[in-house]
Amino acid sequence: AGTTRVAGRPAYQLTLMPRTAGSLVRSVQIAVDAATSVPLRVQIYPVGSSAPAWSTSFTDVTFGTPAAKIFAFKPPAGATVTDSAKKAPGEKAAESGQSDSSPTTVGDGWTSILALPPGSLDAAGLGDTNAKDDHGSMLDRVTTAVPEGRLLTTRLLSLVITPDGRVFIGAVPADAVRRAAAAS
Repeated sequence: AGTTRVAGRPAYQLTLMPRTAGSLVRSVQIAVDAATSVPLRVQIYPVGSSAPAWSTSFTDVTFGTPAAKIFAFKPPAGATVTDSAKKAPGEKAAESGQSDSSPTTVGDGWTSILALPPGSLDAAGLGDTNAKDDHGSMLDRVTTAVPEGRLLTTRLLSLVITPDGRVFIGAVPADAVRRAAAAS
């Protein structure tokens, strides 16, 4: 989609656009450094807007090799160092008591909805009016009650949290995640 400058560097502008209706995303624009092919900026534009709803970019970048001393680490006196990379796969989930259920998807492409299994989110107190402070729970303040649980909508995402802690999230309109939650 042409060229641009990011962090003072020339970059190629790549644009990704859904080919199907039903997504809240109009386009994703990625600025790639012309000399190194490193992404320098990512912007996500919602349907119906000419301004990005989300953007991140470098303001300054250097591609030299960093000094080795940047990576030097000396534990403080009395600290115990443990290598967490030695844990067996799945050991963390077993220790924390999490379910072995895996996330699934509903739909495909830009209209996919991620479905997290029961217990993925502690949904205790979703409807408990006694568990609120004077301003209501944070969950109540940012979500709306729907028959499926609690609904959160933004310009780019819709999310439903069910009373049993399942989560349905996608870059789709609210009715799509509500249908996915109701059907499961």
